[in-house]
Amino acid sequence: MSKYLQVAMQAVNAMERVTVGYYYRTPRIRTKADRSPVTIADISAEKAAIRVIKAHFPDHAIYGEEGGHRKTDSEFTWIIDPIDGTKNFIRQIPLWGNLLALYHQGEVILGISNVPLMNERLWAERGEGAYLNGDPVKVSARSTLSDAMISFTSVTSFRKVKQDENLLRLLYRTSRQRAFGDLWPYHLLASGKLEIVIEAQIKAFDIAPFVCIIEEAGGAISDIHGQPFSLDIRSFIATNGKLQKRVAGYFKA
Repeated sequence: MSKYLQVAMQAVNAMERVTVGYYYRTPRIRTKADRSPVTIADISAEKAAIRVIKAHFPDHAIYGEEGGHRKTDSEFTWIIDPIDGTKNFIRQIPLWGNLLALYHQGEVILGISNVPLMNERLWAERGEGAYLNGDPVKVSARSTLSDAMISFTSVTSFRKVKQDENLLRLLYRTSRQRAFGDLWPYHLLASGKLEIVIEAQIKAFDIAPFVCIIEEAGGAISDIHGQPFSLDIRSFIATNGKLQKRVAGYFKA
């Protein structure tokens, strides 16, 4: 385990402690400019992660969902989503978690996805494979859409970007369709339990860890038009790799 992954684990532990501590309370909620909710748990957890990172890598840049941005001249940027699935968190639905990734010279070199109430921590470091609670994981080997399971976000999000009809065409070709949303389906994909995850409206901190995790588990990622990950990404497809081109082909302009 590299020094970066060791510190990343410590930062995620800090986020877990804060968020689990708030989960059974009723945290204050406010609405951000993009109409998404944020709680004191989100903000406090992000600050906790930043404290850990800065203690070890004071020169590194920070890109946090809740405003913890810190630009530096460093080639390293830590990407933080303290609670992925805040709406679930607020409703006390246990499918939420803590996301952390490290971005270096245009590449995500490590990622962690932690789902505390499901007792699942999924992580990967570039070139070292993907792991779930310490055990190596791999994507499935299914190679046809008719045999594939897909998870997607709301149909409304696809409609907003005028891709709802393309989504439905794709769904009808698959064997099983579910809309788990947020971080949970990527755990299922990385461990071979489904084959496709697709999101029409996201930001980099929503999916950055899964760029490394899914690729290290043997899968593939892109935006819905087949373009690679960047900090400006706005949509996301992750598959077991065998279906990547087929899925992206439904959405190319």
